[in-house]
Amino acid sequence: MNGYCKLLTLAVVALAMTATPGWAGSIEGKVTCGAICGNLLIYVEGVPGEWSGEGEVAILDQVKKTYVPHVQAILQGTAMRLKNSDPELHNVHAYQGKKTVFNVAMVPGLSFDMKRFKEPGTFVVLCDIHTEMSAYIVVLDNPFFTQPDGSGSWAIHDLPPGTYNVVKYDPEERDVVERQVVVGEGSIEVVF
Repeated sequence: MNGYCKLLTLAVVALAMTATPGWAGSIEGKVTCGAICGNLLIYVEGVPGEWSGEGEVAILDQVKKTYVPHVQAILQGTAMRLKNSDPELHNVHAYQGKKTVFNVAMVPGLSFDMKRFKEPGTFVVLCDIHTEMSAYIVVLDNPFFTQPDGSGSWAIHDLPPGTYNVVKYDPEERDVVERQVVVGEGSIEVVF
């Protein structure tokens, strides 16, 4: 192979390595949710690839005897920072099903990082001192998730082409609604 062919081959390989992958698909929609929009999650199941929230930290705060946020989705591998912004003692008691995952006393002003959530699933978080306090942490295996805004609009971008289940999930009500979609280039609308 002469020098010109070698140079041309290297240029083609370099171009292929820097080319944008075919992640051009988007899913968007609107859901009727009224006052509970912030409690809903929209996520895509079965997206091929390996993702990790390693290095990411999500925050769960205790403010005026309320967990903030009430519902939160995170990518597996993400750590959780627990905070108590109230002037009184709380605890953070997390369950997966009936199993206690952790139970930590939270003195006023305390903030610290917990272990990483390595496995997908739904975690219910309670305060044993103030029984009106609850939250939900939903750990997902890919980064293609969102929550609707106050009007119910939502969008998930940069999906690779494929056939997927799009899920509307209300962890508090344990309500799951699925729609199968075929994603290509461009955007498609999903109605829940």
